[in-house]
Amino acid sequence: MVRRTIAVGLVGVAWLVLTGYFEPLPLLMDKTAKTMAVWRGLKVEGTRLLIDESGGRRLEPFVFQLSRPDRARLETPAADGSRAVEAPRLEPAHQRLADLLLRSSDKARLFNDLAKRGVRLDMMSLSRLGKTVCAVVGAAEGDEQPSQLWVEKFAHRPARLILAPTADQSRRFDVQLNEWDHPLTAGVFPRRVKFFIDDRLVEEWTVERVTRGAAF
Repeated sequence: MVRRTIAVGLVGVAWLVLTGYFEPLPLLMDKTAKTMAVWRGLKVEGTRLLIDESGGRRLEPFVFQLSRPDRARLETPAADGSRAVEAPRLEPAHQRLADLLLRSSDKARLFNDLAKRGVRLDMMSLSRLGKTVCAVVGAAEGDEQPSQLWVEKFAHRPARLILAPTADQSRRFDVQLNEWDHPLTAGVFPRRVKFFIDDRLVEEWTVERVTRGAAF
């Protein structure tokens, strides 16, 4: 019994040491940027739940295509299977997601993009998104007010992007990327993406299919 208690204690200490270790920010950003490089050319299909200000809910299919920096497209397939209806432009929340995924495929660009969005690169902490341990760039532990990027600590995949209001942007954006390891997306794209504006959930994607070959 004593040996078992000691063993459990040692495992617990090892886990605390492992999760408490901070990789140097340049190394963390380098590994994260490499995971982002796989998204160019992806075609993501699924269903999105839209929630209006009165709480009304609407489900509709979507196709999200990622081509290259500054080129992303969100479409709603027509009910009769004809040509999809393309949004005239990406909504701000969708654009933030596209910018993060497409324009951050190298460390220098990732640093620059985060700095431009007000993320402090001299501050790091740890937090959890669900059961996932995340390194938080730009904020102290438990402080979700400043702009910040959450990165899965061990897989180096983006888990959350918070953009605080600025002089040019009056609203607070919070994009959460969940269930990366779901069999349908196989680590290439999150199974669920949630969009919050001013702390209100406005949209949630459930991804059903991810393929290569964005058609634009």
